[in-house]
Amino acid sequence: MSRPDRYAGSPGFARWFALVTLLGGAAACMAACSLALPGELDRIECRSEGVVGPPVCDPGQVCLEGVCTACALSERCGNGLDDDCNGAADDGCGDSGPGGWGESCSGDAQCAAGFLCAASRCTRTCCRSEDCGPGWVCSSGGLCQEAALLNRSVGLLRAGELCSAPKDCRSGLCESGRCIDTCCAHSDCGGGLTCAINPSGNVCRPGTGLTYGSTCSDNDQCAANLCRSVGSGVKLCSSPCCSSYDCGSFNVAGIRVDMACGYPSGVGAACVSGNYGNGAVGTTCTGAGDC
Repeated sequence: MSRPDRYAGSPGFARWFALVTLLGGAAACMAACSLALPGELDRIECRSEGVVGPPVCDPGQVCLEGVCTACALSERCGNGLDDDCNGAADDGCGDSGPGGWGESCSGDAQCAAGFLCAASRCTRTCCRSEDCGPGWVCSSGGLCQEAALLNRSVGLLRAGELCSAPKDCRSGLCESGRCIDTCCAHSDCGGGLTCAINPSGNVCRPGTGLTYGSTCSDNDQCAANLCRSVGSGVKLCSSPCCSSYDCGSFNVAGIRVDMACGYPSGVGAACVSGNYGNGAVGTTCTGAGDC
């Protein structure tokens, strides 16, 4: 029998055992607590750019670049957002700085970093309305536009969430009891919606139909609303894409079919078949077939 068992009934052993247990528990607690960094615990992600305070972030915070951030002491001039949470965007910045949301322009150089000049106004590209500033929505052309110019009132609900009126939705669009919005990929849609390809721009819609890579004969059969020929008389359901990495390849009748992100006539970016290489963006190449 070991020594601790021999003296287990003594008062000294009881005190020794209690001390070891206490120290062991403290060490375990310290080890566990050290795994959680304060910065990681404090980070709260958000998806409503420029919205101040609840319900998107805590009081005293604003949603900036997808993270709830403490209100600044002064504005970050040119981004068109209310960084200091005083109810006015870019106040005190004057008119000499680069243009933010909706500022007049004649070229991209007159707009702030990340903005471009379209229809003589500074704006940004977008996949969904959450990518745009407060009071702006993503249009079918992939550019942020003022909701008021499109006769929309906006809320905070994302595509796929239940709505009772258009003004409930971040896009200002409510159909059949659900918010809808523009999209670049299926991940932009929620609530069982699918990013469907349309000539006027991709839009989230109920995800019924065949999935990407299924054989098809007509667009209406596909969840993404696009049926494309891949050769040898075979057609497959396509999918919206942001890059060729979204597309992959398929085995059709024993033949490998490589897909890449392209622009089929009349629609936005979608996965199409062709002869492609393996070169990633930015690598050297001698021709289109290398990429």
